[in-house]
Amino acid sequence: MQVSDTGTVEVVERITLDIGGGGDAVVTTRYTGRKADAMRSDLASQSIADITKTYGEYYADLYGPCTTLAQLHFGDASGSECPLDEEEHYIQQAWDTLEDRNVLVFNTLGYTVRDHQVKPGNAARTAPLRLGEPLRVRHRIELKLPADWSVPPITFEREGFGISYSSVITKKSDGLVVLDYTYSSDGYAWTTPMRRPIRRCRRL
Repeated sequence: MQVSDTGTVEVVERITLDIGGGGDAVVTTRYTGRKADAMRSDLASQSIADITKTYGEYYADLYGPCTTLAQLHFGDASGSECPLDEEEHYIQQAWDTLEDRNVLVFNTLGYTVRDHQVKPGNAARTAPLRLGEPLRVRHRIELKLPADWSVPPITFEREGFGISYSSVITKKSDGLVVLDYTYSSDGYAWTTPMRRPIRRCRRL
C-alpha cells in the first residue's frame, strides 16, 4: 500500500568555537508536509517556554552543560507551508582532552539523521524490517574553528533496502568546516528477509 509522504526536516547548525573553551550555537530547523503539521500541533499543546526548555535539555545531552540564550523563535508557524524554528545556545565546555596526549577534541554528529532512523532490535534478521513512513532529512553543521586547522575532506555514501544515506565533510576557508548529512527512506517494509546477519554497522 502506498503511504503518504511525511515531508522533510532540514537543520542548519552553526557553531562558533573558542580555543579550549565554549562555543555559540545557532540552530535553524525548517519543516515541510506532515512534519510541519506535527510542529504546529506541538505549538498548540505546549507553551513556548516549555518547548524552549525541552530543546535546551536535548542540546545539553548532546554537548554537555549549555545555556539557552534566547526563547525559541518560530518563524510564521501558523501560516507558512514551511515553518521554521531557531534556537540559540552557549556550550559551556565544548572541548574534550585526550588522556594519552595533550590534544583537544570537539565531538559533533548529525543528530537529526540519527533520531529519524529505524533501528532493528536484532541485526540478524529473519523477518522484514519496517522502515516507517517516507521521510527526507538533511542536517548541515557549519563549524567555525578558532584557527585554520587542516581538515581532510571525507565522503561516505550508502544506498539500498529502501534507504539512502550520505555524509560529506568539506573544509572551507578561514577555519570553516561544513558537515552535510542526508538520509531518506521510501517507507516500505521489505518483504524479502536478509539471509545473512548484518555484521558491521557504522555510527554516524
